[in-house]
Amino acid sequence: MTIVSSGRQRSAKKWRTSPCRKALLRAGLAAVAFAVPAAAQAATYLITFTGTVSNSLDQTGEFGAANSSLDGLAFTSVYTLTIPTSGAITSADPFTQRIYGGLVYGPSVGNPVTAKLTINGITQNFGTINHWAGSDSQSNFPDYDAISLFSQDFNYNGNQYSERRLSNIVQSGVNNIVDTNDYTSPLYYILQAGDDGHTQSQFYLSSFHQGNTSLFAYGYLTAQTVRIALAPNPGGVPEPASWALMLGGFGIAGAALRRTRALTAEPA
Repeated sequence: MTIVSSGRQRSAKKWRTSPCRKALLRAGLAAVAFAVPAAAQAATYLITFTGTVSNSLDQTGEFGAANSSLDGLAFTSVYTLTIPTSGAITSADPFTQRIYGGLVYGPSVGNPVTAKLTINGITQNFGTINHWAGSDSQSNFPDYDAISLFSQDFNYNGNQYSERRLSNIVQSGVNNIVDTNDYTSPLYYILQAGDDGHTQSQFYLSSFHQGNTSLFAYGYLTAQTVRIALAPNPGGVPEPASWALMLGGFGIAGAALRRTRALTAEPA
């Protein structure tokens, strides 16, 4: 049988109801609650276009054999949108939302959109070399819908300029592509008759030197599908700082509970 003295009972009651114990518990639980969202502050979205290549030439073998056409080959463009991105610029009105950024807008403006283009089993990256520019916009007008993305690198090494750019646009004044101007809203759409997945959708890798422009590879991209999805969280593992904050919070709450047990019970 467990016997608790009246003095210890009074002490335990005071501790259970004391502001100090309540403050410790609140502090511990707040630390845990704060740590959980801290592990998932940034959200990454994947915007994927698939279709076929046309009006193309691969002079330097960027996607296979040199001096070959890529016409008729399948392509996959995957844009990675990261929110938030430090310094990125956003704009919105009732019909269109846009996020964009990169060094072209200022040295402290991050690029929220990078991309990969895969043709013939070979992948080229865009917007990852010097993060020159990137943009994602979505429009939902009463009579017009559009999804537009691009990512670009632009570099000068003191001797020549080089540029890599990828853009994909799907738009329609006939069919309803999207139901919102929110560019993070999940979507899977198959283009239909009356839709435009070709105009302004293209890629090129080029250089400019002493007045001469060399196009290493270029072509138009005719989209057949577009998908917008939240990127999978790789394991959902919190960052080290978040682990430390959560463990500290559990420690504070545990200490408060142990103190309560020590005051309310003793061996017979």
